[in-house]
Amino acid sequence: MTVMIFTKSDRLRFIEFFKGVQLLKDSLDKISNEKDDKYFLVLSAQLRSLFILPHDKNGNPITEDVKNPIICYDLANKLNVDLTLYTEEATYEDKECQYYNHLFNTTLIKTPKNHKEISLIDWLETEIVSIPGKKFKIWEVIKIEADKNGGAHYDKTANKECANLCSMINQKGVLVINLLLKNIGDVLYQVGLKIIKSLFDFQLAISLIIPHKKCTNKNIISFSYENGHSPISLSVSENNELILSIENQDKRRYRLSVYNLSDMDDSNILVFNMSYELNKDMQVILSVYCNDTVVQYKLVTPFFIGYNFTRNSTITLSDKDLSICFSSMDIYNNILDFDQSLKVNKTMKQIDDKDSVLKISNKQFAVVDGYNTIKLLGPISYTSYYDFKKSILEDNNIETY
Repeated sequence: MTVMIFTKSDRLRFIEFFKGVQLLKDSLDKISNEKDDKYFLVLSAQLRSLFILPHDKNGNPITEDVKNPIICYDLANKLNVDLTLYTEEATYEDKECQYYNHLFNTTLIKTPKNHKEISLIDWLETEIVSIPGKKFKIWEVIKIEADKNGGAHYDKTANKECANLCSMINQKGVLVINLLLKNIGDVLYQVGLKIIKSLFDFQLAISLIIPHKKCTNKNIISFSYENGHSPISLSVSENNELILSIENQDKRRYRLSVYNLSDMDDSNILVFNMSYELNKDMQVILSVYCNDTVVQYKLVTPFFIGYNFTRNSTITLSDKDLSICFSSMDIYNNILDFDQSLKVNKTMKQIDDKDSVLKISNKQFAVVDGYNTIKLLGPISYTSYYDFKKSILEDNNIETY
C-alpha cells in the first residue's frame, strides 16, 4: 500500500498560525475582561502548540526538527523575523516560594530598563518560579497546564511538584500558575503578532490616468488567484464612485466606496494609496488616500491578504471598451505614516505632459515581478501623458486650444 504524504503550503501554515494567535488574543481577553479561568486551558494549549520546542530526556530543547518544525520558528525563519527579546537585569534572594516578575515585563525592543538581550528559545528556558524543592522554567509552566492539567490532554497522575505549583495561591488569592500563564501569554502574543504583521501589513500605491467621465461600471484593476479568490479590486460604480473590494478565501467581502471621481480635477490623475495594517487588537486599520481625500476604516474581521499577494496572482487591468494609463505602482511591506503617505501621493501625481505612461486599451493581464514592477502578459504600449489626455478630451468632444 502506498501512503500519500501532503505538505502544507507556507500560506496555509501562516493562516493556521494566524488563527492560533487569534485564539491567544481571545483567551487573554476572556481572562482579563471576564475573569473566565477556564480559558487558561485554551491559552496553555495554544502556547504549547505554537511556541514550545520538543525536549530530549535531559530537558534540553531540540531546535531542529526537519519533519515537523514548530510553526513559530519555521515561519519566523522563512519571513526573516528577528525573535530577540529584551529583559531587565534582576537579582532575587534565594527563596523557596517566589516568581521572577521582571520576566513579565519582557519587551520585543530594547528599552532603557530592558537592555538584556535574549533569544526566544533561551527566554523560554528561563526559570520563572520556585517552590519548595523545584524551580520551573517558562516552557515547563506552559506544558504543566497544557499536558497535565487538561489544556492539551488529561493525565491520571501528576508529580508532587507539579501538583504543588497548580494549587499554590499568592497573597491576593490568585492561583500562581494562572498568574504566570497570563503574563507569559502577554509576551508570546506580542511575538506571534510580530510574525503575523511581517507578512500581513502592506501598503499599495498606484498612479492612474483614467477618463473618469466614461468609465462607469468598469473594472480598473483587480488581483485574483487561480481558484478565483480576488483579494483586492478597484472598480467604478454607476454613480461614478471608486469602489474598493477586499475579499477573503471564504468569499466574505468588504465593499467600500472610497472616492467620488466627480471630484477629480481636469488632469484625470488619480493616486490610489492604501495601507492595510493589523493592530495590537487584531483588527485591521485600512487607510485610503485618494488624491487629497483620506478615509480610514477599522475592519473588525481581519482578512489575510499579505504584501506579497501580487506575486501569486494574475492582475486584470482596465476593462472592455476602456483605455486607462498607469504611471507607477509601489508595494511596501511596511506601513508609511500619514505624512509619508501624503508625500507619496504628491510625488505620484506630478506627471508632466512629456512623461511616458503605460497605456492599457481594453482588458489586459499582468503579473508583478520580484522588483514590484508590473509585467504585462500581452502587447505593451506607451504614450505621452499629453497625448493620452488629448485623446480623452477628444473622446468627450471637448475642444483644446
